[in-house]
Amino acid sequence: MPTQSHKSEIVSTLKYASKYGVGVIVPGILSFFFIPLVVQLFDVSVFAKFSIVQNATNLFVLFSFGWLNQGIIRFYSKYQNSDEFIFAVYRLFLISSLAGVFASIFLFIFLQLSLLASILVFFIFIFTGLYSILISIKQANVKPIPIMILEIIRTLLLISLPYFSIRNNWQIDQLLTLLSALFISFLVPILFDLKILLGVLNHSVKQKPFAIFRKRLINYGYPITIFLGISLALNVSDRFIIAQILNYDLSGKYSALYDIIGKSVTMACAPILMAFFPAITNQYNARNYGKVKRLLFTAIFAELAIFLIVFSVIYFFGGSIFSKLFSGKIDLEIIKLAIPIFFGIALWQFAMLIHKPLELKQKTKQLAIGVSIAFTVNIIANWYFIKLYQSVTPAAYCTIGSSIVYLVYMYVSDRKFWNYSTNVLS
Repeated sequence: MPTQSHKSEIVSTLKYASKYGVGVIVPGILSFFFIPLVVQLFDVSVFAKFSIVQNATNLFVLFSFGWLNQGIIRFYSKYQNSDEFIFAVYRLFLISSLAGVFASIFLFIFLQLSLLASILVFFIFIFTGLYSILISIKQANVKPIPIMILEIIRTLLLISLPYFSIRNNWQIDQLLTLLSALFISFLVPILFDLKILLGVLNHSVKQKPFAIFRKRLINYGYPITIFLGISLALNVSDRFIIAQILNYDLSGKYSALYDIIGKSVTMACAPILMAFFPAITNQYNARNYGKVKRLLFTAIFAELAIFLIVFSVIYFFGGSIFSKLFSGKIDLEIIKLAIPIFFGIALWQFAMLIHKPLELKQKTKQLAIGVSIAFTVNIIANWYFIKLYQSVTPAAYCTIGSSIVYLVYMYVSDRKFWNYSTNVLS
């Protein structure tokens, strides 16, 4: 039975989750309206291309900087009195930034972007990566209020710039307008931490601790980065396949519905992940394995409760909500896919908690293997069934199938944790 101290630990973590909730929900509500705003003001096909460019850039960001973000959250409490650790992180960021050149060239060729759009992609890549590191440091420090402020600023900029460009009839290419808004939305919040960044550039890192930090961050973070990168690719590959087999118009409509539901689920669950994972990691670093398991199961039940609420809203009110949000621009046949889309997203979000024990034990290669299998299943199934039925419908069900494949693999890879005593974490 949990003791009073264990209950206090859970209550304290739930309080942090509520603080993170405010920090995520406020900007989340704002960004929720970004998608229908763009769909209403711009061509749906432009939104489809913007969505593909944005997610492709995020994919490069994950592979280049994701390992640093994960390392910060995992090891910050262990090196919290070491400035060398943070300075090493930023030095590694500068080295990894070179990948942005490749990202720009790749998208320039593959998606036939203009030269100006490709240059914007490069700067979006740099500032998205830098912003994610700043947020990870604040998350590791358990600072939800600064995160909320930065996210609100970022989201307001992302929404307002496209709106004013249309309202004032600015004669700018629609895709360039959206990419410019994305770039500025990451640039401005970073300026609030400019003093820290300038200090990093003037600080020399000793070679020995730098080598130690680099090795630890790479060994822990890269398998997770592979997982996160392929995870993102898995969740956005369907829109690319739809665009290739069917057309950009249908891809844009499906993407809009998928992203609205995805943002809703992510927004609802983010406070749980953001609050519980640092708390679980801190307890694991302190070798309090009993508390680790209790916190993890509390997070799982909290997430299941959230899923039930979101599902109820979509099931009873989804049709009318989505029709009004998109002003009839999304076909009813696509809106009917809201429930299977939700289940696919919810199962994947649930997997973020299920694989945490493997993360803590630094068996992150299992995550990379599992998501690679799920991704392969998803790509083959999507390509085959979308081509067979000439419809976007199979995409929603393929997401469910690939999520189940990953969850089964995670369970099989860590049966002892889920079947036996708390001490299997040790």
